[in-house]
Amino acid sequence: MDRDCEALAGDERGPAEVAEWERIAQLLATTGATYDPEGDAVVQDELTADRRAEEAEQ
Repeated sequence: MDRDCEALAGDERGPAEVAEWERIAQLLATTGATYDPEGDAVVQDELTADRRAEEAEQ
C-alpha cells in the first residue's frame, strides 16, 4: 500500500477504498477528463442494480 493509504490498512473497508480510488485514477488517466459519475460505467451498473433491487422489493 502507498504511504498515503497506510491508515486504511487496518480498516476492513481499506482495500476496497484503495482499489476504487485506483480504478477512478486509471479512468481519469485514460480519458483525460474530470470525473463524472454519469460517464462511469461501474457506477451506472451499480445504480441500475440498486433500482432493480428496489423494484423487486415492491
